[in-house]
Amino acid sequence: MKALAAAGLGLILLTAPALAQGKKSQAGVADHSDAPVCEAAPAEGMTAVCRCEAGSGNGSVWGSGPYTADSSLCAAALHSGVIGAEGGAVELVGLPGQDSYEGSAANGVTTSSWGSYGQSFDVRPPPRVAAAAPAETNAPACDSVPDNEETLVCHCDSGPVTGSVWGSGPYTADSDICTAARHAGVIGEGGGVLQLRGWPGQDSYPGSSANGVSTSSWGSYGASFMVETASAAGDMPATAAAPPCDVIPGEVDRHSCACTDDIAGSVWGSGPYTADSNICSAARHAGVIGADGGTVTVIRLQGLQSYAGSEANDEATASWGDYDASIVFDRN
Repeated sequence: MKALAAAGLGLILLTAPALAQGKKSQAGVADHSDAPVCEAAPAEGMTAVCRCEAGSGNGSVWGSGPYTADSSLCAAALHSGVIGAEGGAVELVGLPGQDSYEGSAANGVTTSSWGSYGQSFDVRPPPRVAAAAPAETNAPACDSVPDNEETLVCHCDSGPVTGSVWGSGPYTADSDICTAARHAGVIGEGGGVLQLRGWPGQDSYPGSSANGVSTSSWGSYGASFMVETASAAGDMPATAAAPPCDVIPGEVDRHSCACTDDIAGSVWGSGPYTADSNICSAARHAGVIGADGGTVTVIRLQGLQSYAGSEANDEATASWGDYDASIVFDRN
Protein backbone atom coordinates (compact mmCIF):
# COMPACT_ATOMS: atom_id res chain seq x y z
CA MET A 1 0.00 0.00 0.00
CA LYS A 2 2.58 2.57 1.04
CA ALA A 3 4.54 2.05 -2.17
CA LEU A 4 2.06 4.48 -3.64
CA ALA A 5 3.83 7.27 -1.81
CA ALA A 6 6.91 6.87 -3.98
CA ALA A 7 5.06 6.35 -7.23
CA GLY A 8 2.63 9.24 -6.71
CA LEU A 9 -1.01 8.93 -5.89
CA GLY A 10 -2.39 9.97 -9.24
CA LEU A 11 -4.59 12.55 -7.57
CA ILE A 12 -7.44 14.23 -9.35
CA LEU A 13 -6.72 17.93 -8.91
CA LEU A 14 -10.22 19.33 -9.07
CA THR A 15 -11.32 22.46 -7.32
CA ALA A 16 -14.50 22.68 -5.31
CA PRO A 17 -16.38 24.62 -8.02
CA ALA A 18 -15.57 21.86 -10.52
CA LEU A 19 -17.16 19.14 -8.43
CA ALA A 20 -19.48 20.71 -5.90
CA GLN A 21 -22.10 22.20 -8.15
CA GLY A 22 -24.55 19.30 -7.93
CA LYS A 23 -28.22 19.57 -8.87
CA LYS A 24 -30.53 22.00 -7.17
CA SER A 25 -33.61 20.51 -5.63
CA GLN A 26 -36.67 22.72 -5.41
CA ALA A 27 -35.65 23.57 -1.86
CA GLY A 28 -32.37 25.01 -3.18
CA VAL A 29 -30.22 22.22 -1.73
CA ALA A 30 -27.76 20.26 -3.82
CA ASP A 31 -28.71 16.58 -4.02
CA HIS A 32 -25.30 15.71 -5.55
CA SER A 33 -26.81 12.75 -7.41
CA ASP A 34 -24.59 13.58 -10.40
CA ALA A 35 -21.40 13.77 -8.34
CA PRO A 36 -18.64 11.45 -9.57
CA VAL A 37 -17.78 8.27 -7.71
CA CYS A 38 -15.05 8.86 -5.10
CA GLU A 39 -11.76 7.69 -6.56
CA ALA A 40 -8.88 9.86 -5.34
CA ALA A 41 -8.23 12.27 -2.48
CA PRO A 42 -7.95 15.96 -3.41
CA ALA A 43 -4.63 17.75 -3.12
CA GLU A 44 -3.83 19.86 -0.07
CA GLY A 45 -6.01 22.95 0.09
CA MET A 46 -8.55 21.56 -2.37
CA THR A 47 -12.01 20.09 -1.81
CA ALA A 48 -14.04 17.65 -3.87
CA VAL A 49 -17.63 16.43 -3.64
CA CYS A 50 -18.06 12.83 -4.73
CA ARG A 51 -20.36 9.87 -4.18
CA CYS A 52 -19.95 6.53 -2.41
CA GLU A 53 -22.11 3.67 -3.67
CA ALA A 54 -24.03 1.44 -1.26
CA GLY A 55 -21.74 -1.20 0.19
CA SER A 56 -18.57 0.57 -0.97
CA GLY A 57 -17.27 1.26 2.55
CA ASN A 58 -14.56 -1.36 2.47
CA GLY A 59 -10.83 -1.28 1.91
CA SER A 60 -7.85 -0.23 4.02
CA VAL A 61 -7.84 3.02 6.00
CA TRP A 62 -5.03 4.60 8.03
CA GLY A 63 -5.86 7.22 10.61
CA SER A 64 -9.02 8.51 12.26
CA GLY A 65 -9.45 11.87 10.57
CA PRO A 66 -7.37 13.04 8.98
CA TYR A 67 -6.68 9.86 7.01
CA THR A 68 -3.69 9.07 4.78
CA ALA A 69 -4.39 10.07 1.19
CA ASP A 70 -4.10 6.48 -0.07
CA SER A 71 -6.81 5.23 2.29
CA SER A 72 -10.08 3.90 0.90
CA LEU A 73 -12.15 7.06 0.59
CA CYS A 74 -15.56 5.49 1.15
CA ALA A 75 -14.36 3.32 4.03
CA ALA A 76 -13.00 6.49 5.65
CA ALA A 77 -16.33 8.24 5.02
CA LEU A 78 -18.16 5.37 6.72
CA HIS A 79 -15.71 5.43 9.63
CA SER A 80 -16.26 9.18 10.04
CA GLY A 81 -20.03 8.79 10.25
CA VAL A 82 -20.72 11.09 7.30
CA ILE A 83 -22.34 8.21 5.37
CA GLY A 84 -23.92 4.91 6.35
CA ALA A 85 -23.92 1.53 4.65
CA GLU A 86 -26.31 2.91 2.01
CA GLY A 87 -23.60 5.30 0.80
CA GLY A 88 -24.18 8.87 -0.29
CA ALA A 89 -22.41 12.11 -1.18
CA VAL A 90 -19.45 13.43 0.82
CA GLU A 91 -17.05 16.33 0.65
CA LEU A 92 -13.35 15.43 0.79
CA VAL A 93 -10.92 18.03 2.13
CA GLY A 94 -7.26 17.79 1.13
CA LEU A 95 -4.98 18.38 4.12
CA PRO A 96 -1.22 18.46 4.78
CA GLY A 97 0.65 15.29 5.64
CA GLN A 98 0.82 14.32 9.30
CA ASP A 99 3.66 12.96 11.41
CA SER A 100 1.45 10.12 12.61
CA TYR A 101 -2.01 8.66 12.06
CA GLU A 102 -3.82 6.91 14.89
CA GLY A 103 -6.18 4.09 14.05
CA SER A 104 -9.55 3.55 15.75
CA ALA A 105 -12.85 1.70 15.44
CA ALA A 106 -16.04 3.59 14.59
CA ASN A 107 -19.28 2.83 12.77
CA GLY A 108 -18.28 -0.74 11.98
CA VAL A 109 -14.95 0.25 10.39
CA THR A 110 -11.59 -0.35 12.04
CA THR A 111 -8.72 1.78 10.77
CA SER A 112 -4.98 1.24 11.25
CA SER A 113 -2.23 3.42 12.67
CA TRP A 114 0.65 4.72 10.53
CA GLY A 115 3.65 6.96 10.91
CA SER A 116 4.54 9.92 8.73
CA TYR A 117 2.74 10.26 5.41
CA GLY A 118 2.98 13.21 3.04
CA GLN A 119 -0.66 13.93 2.30
CA SER A 120 -3.99 13.42 4.05
CA PHE A 121 -7.69 14.16 3.80
CA ASP A 122 -10.76 14.47 5.96
CA VAL A 123 -14.44 13.82 5.28
CA ARG A 124 -17.43 16.07 5.96
CA PRO A 125 -21.03 16.38 4.75
CA PRO A 126 -21.42 17.87 1.25
CA PRO A 127 -22.19 21.59 1.13
CA ARG A 128 -25.60 23.04 0.48
CA VAL A 129 -25.98 25.17 -2.63
CA ALA A 130 -25.33 28.72 -1.53
CA ALA A 131 -28.14 31.17 -2.04
CA ALA A 132 -27.33 33.98 -4.41
CA ALA A 133 -26.75 37.40 -2.93
CA PRO A 134 -29.91 39.53 -2.91
CA ALA A 135 -30.30 41.73 -5.97
CA GLU A 136 -30.92 44.65 -3.68
CA THR A 137 -29.48 45.11 -0.20
CA ASN A 138 -28.90 48.05 2.04
CA ALA A 139 -25.66 46.49 3.29
CA PRO A 140 -22.46 48.07 1.91
CA ALA A 141 -19.73 46.07 0.22
CA CYS A 142 -17.30 44.34 2.57
CA ASP A 143 -14.24 46.54 2.09
CA SER A 144 -13.29 47.61 5.62
CA VAL A 145 -12.93 45.97 9.03
CA PRO A 146 -14.68 47.46 12.09
CA ASP A 147 -12.74 48.47 15.17
CA ASN A 148 -12.34 46.07 18.08
CA GLU A 149 -15.69 45.01 19.60
CA GLU A 150 -17.66 46.82 16.91
CA THR A 151 -19.72 45.10 14.21
CA LEU A 152 -20.48 45.83 10.58
CA VAL A 153 -23.04 44.20 8.28
CA CYS A 154 -21.84 44.08 4.67
CA HIS A 155 -22.16 41.96 1.55
CA CYS A 156 -19.86 40.02 -0.78
CA ASP A 157 -20.59 39.60 -4.47
CA SER A 158 -20.90 36.21 -6.12
CA GLY A 159 -18.03 34.61 -7.99
CA PRO A 160 -14.52 33.38 -7.20
CA VAL A 161 -12.42 34.82 -4.39
CA THR A 162 -8.68 35.27 -4.79
CA GLY A 163 -7.54 37.59 -2.00
CA SER A 164 -4.93 36.77 0.63
CA VAL A 165 -6.01 35.72 4.11
CA TRP A 166 -3.95 35.11 7.25
CA GLY A 167 -5.37 33.03 10.08
CA SER A 168 -8.34 30.74 10.55
CA GLY A 169 -10.69 32.94 12.59
CA PRO A 170 -9.84 35.39 13.85
CA TYR A 171 -8.16 36.69 10.71
CA THR A 172 -5.62 39.50 10.46
CA ALA A 173 -7.33 42.83 9.79
CA ASP A 174 -5.56 43.19 6.43
CA SER A 175 -6.96 39.88 5.14
CA ASP A 176 -9.37 39.92 2.22
CA ILE A 177 -12.79 39.91 3.88
CA CYS A 178 -14.81 37.98 1.32
CA THR A 179 -12.15 35.30 0.95
CA ALA A 180 -12.11 34.95 4.74
CA ALA A 181 -15.91 34.69 4.78
CA ARG A 182 -15.74 31.87 2.22
CA HIS A 183 -13.08 30.11 4.32
CA ALA A 184 -15.31 30.46 7.40
CA GLY A 185 -18.25 28.91 5.54
CA VAL A 186 -20.48 31.92 6.22
CA ILE A 187 -21.01 32.46 2.47
CA GLY A 188 -20.61 30.30 -0.60
CA GLU A 189 -19.94 31.02 -4.28
CA GLY A 190 -23.19 32.96 -4.50
CA GLY A 191 -21.91 35.58 -2.07
CA GLY A 192 -24.29 37.08 0.45
CA VAL A 193 -24.67 39.28 3.48
CA LEU A 194 -22.56 38.71 6.57
CA GLN A 195 -21.50 40.40 9.79
CA LEU A 196 -17.93 41.39 10.63
CA ARG A 197 -16.84 41.72 14.23
CA GLY A 198 -13.69 43.62 15.21
CA TRP A 199 -11.38 41.44 17.28
CA PRO A 200 -8.21 42.07 19.29
CA GLY A 201 -4.82 41.49 17.74
CA GLN A 202 -3.29 38.03 18.25
CA ASP A 203 0.22 36.78 18.90
CA SER A 204 -0.12 34.26 16.06
CA TYR A 205 -2.52 33.31 13.30
CA PRO A 206 -2.41 29.68 12.13
CA GLY A 207 -3.45 29.08 8.53
CA SER A 208 -5.71 26.23 7.39
CA SER A 209 -7.78 24.93 4.49
CA ALA A 210 -11.58 24.96 4.60
CA ASN A 211 -14.44 25.30 2.12
CA GLY A 212 -12.08 25.41 -0.85
CA VAL A 213 -9.97 28.27 0.56
CA SER A 214 -6.45 27.98 1.96
CA THR A 215 -5.23 30.67 4.36
CA SER A 216 -1.68 31.43 5.47
CA SER A 217 -0.07 31.56 8.89
CA TRP A 218 1.30 34.77 10.41
CA GLY A 219 2.88 35.93 13.62
CA SER A 220 1.80 38.89 15.73
CA TYR A 221 -0.62 41.41 14.24
CA GLY A 222 -2.32 44.32 15.96
CA ALA A 223 -5.95 43.89 14.85
CA SER A 224 -8.24 41.05 13.76
CA PHE A 225 -11.77 40.31 12.69
CA MET A 226 -14.27 37.47 12.92
CA VAL A 227 -16.89 36.58 10.30
CA GLU A 228 -20.43 35.76 11.45
CA THR A 229 -23.83 35.17 9.95
CA ALA A 230 -25.90 38.31 9.72
CA SER A 231 -29.34 36.78 10.33
CA ALA A 232 -29.74 38.65 13.61
CA ALA A 233 -28.43 41.99 12.38
CA GLY A 234 -30.70 44.95 12.97
CA ASP A 235 -30.72 46.28 9.43
CA MET A 236 -31.52 42.96 7.79
CA PRO A 237 -35.06 42.12 6.64
CA ALA A 238 -37.16 40.79 9.48
CA THR A 239 -37.55 37.01 9.54
CA ALA A 240 -39.19 34.58 11.92
CA ALA A 241 -37.17 34.39 15.11
CA ALA A 242 -35.21 31.17 15.59
CA PRO A 243 -35.91 29.31 18.84
CA PRO A 244 -33.27 29.30 21.58
CA CYS A 245 -30.69 26.52 21.25
CA ASP A 246 -30.41 23.64 23.68
CA VAL A 247 -29.75 20.21 22.16
CA ILE A 248 -30.94 18.96 18.78
CA PRO A 249 -34.53 17.72 19.07
CA GLY A 250 -34.83 13.97 18.79
CA GLU A 251 -37.29 13.97 15.92
CA VAL A 252 -35.34 16.10 13.40
CA ASP A 253 -32.15 15.71 11.36
CA ARG A 254 -31.65 19.44 10.81
CA HIS A 255 -32.31 22.23 13.30
CA SER A 256 -31.77 26.02 13.29
CA CYS A 257 -31.73 27.93 16.55
CA ALA A 258 -30.35 31.07 18.20
CA CYS A 259 -27.50 31.35 20.71
CA THR A 260 -27.01 34.25 23.08
CA ASP A 261 -23.94 35.05 25.13
CA ASP A 262 -25.37 33.29 28.21
CA ILE A 263 -26.37 29.92 26.69
CA ALA A 264 -23.83 27.25 27.60
CA GLY A 265 -23.62 23.61 28.53
CA SER A 266 -21.63 20.40 28.28
CA VAL A 267 -20.10 19.19 25.00
CA TRP A 268 -18.53 15.85 24.12
CA GLY A 269 -16.25 15.50 21.10
CA SER A 270 -14.50 17.90 18.75
CA GLY A 271 -16.71 17.77 15.67
CA PRO A 272 -18.66 15.64 15.20
CA TYR A 273 -20.07 16.15 18.69
CA THR A 274 -22.45 13.83 20.55
CA ALA A 275 -26.07 14.68 19.78
CA ASP A 276 -26.77 15.48 23.43
CA SER A 277 -24.11 18.20 23.46
CA ASN A 278 -25.16 21.78 24.06
CA ILE A 279 -25.45 23.35 20.61
CA CYS A 280 -24.20 26.82 21.52
CA SER A 281 -21.11 25.64 23.39
CA ALA A 282 -20.32 23.27 20.53
CA ALA A 283 -20.82 26.09 18.01
CA ARG A 284 -18.38 28.33 19.88
CA HIS A 285 -15.86 25.47 20.09
CA ALA A 286 -16.24 24.92 16.32
CA GLY A 287 -15.80 28.65 15.61
CA VAL A 288 -19.22 28.90 13.98
CA ILE A 289 -20.17 31.74 16.33
CA GLY A 290 -18.27 34.01 18.69
CA ALA A 291 -18.84 34.80 22.34
CA ASP A 292 -21.84 37.01 21.55
CA GLY A 293 -23.78 34.19 19.90
CA GLY A 294 -25.77 34.08 16.68
CA THR A 295 -28.03 31.80 14.66
CA VAL A 296 -26.70 28.34 13.81
CA THR A 297 -27.90 25.28 11.90
CA VAL A 298 -27.00 21.85 13.20
CA ILE A 299 -27.16 18.55 11.29
CA ARG A 300 -27.66 15.10 12.83
CA LEU A 301 -25.26 12.34 11.72
CA GLN A 302 -24.70 8.75 12.71
CA GLY A 303 -23.11 8.09 16.07
CA LEU A 304 -19.44 7.24 16.60
CA GLN A 305 -17.79 4.69 18.83
CA SER A 306 -15.62 7.36 20.43
CA TYR A 307 -15.43 11.15 20.72
CA ALA A 308 -12.19 12.97 21.55
CA GLY A 309 -12.42 16.15 23.61
CA SER A 310 -10.29 19.21 22.92
CA GLU A 311 -9.97 22.94 23.57
CA ALA A 312 -10.65 25.56 20.89
CA ASN A 313 -11.95 29.12 20.83
CA ASP A 314 -11.96 29.26 24.66
CA GLU A 315 -14.32 26.26 24.86
CA ALA A 316 -13.18 22.93 26.35
CA THR A 317 -15.02 19.76 25.37
CA ALA A 318 -14.89 16.32 26.99
CA SER A 319 -14.16 12.87 25.58
CA TRP A 320 -16.79 10.14 25.43
CA GLY A 321 -17.17 6.59 24.19
CA ASP A 322 -19.91 5.14 22.04
CA TYR A 323 -22.98 7.31 21.34
CA ASP A 324 -25.85 6.68 18.95
CA ALA A 325 -25.96 10.04 17.15
CA SER A 326 -23.69 13.00 16.34
CA ILE A 327 -24.06 16.62 15.27
CA VAL A 328 -22.08 18.91 12.98
CA PHE A 329 -22.73 22.49 11.82
CA ASP A 330 -23.90 23.68 8.44
CA ARG A 331 -21.41 26.48 7.63
CA ASN A 332 -23.04 27.49 4.34
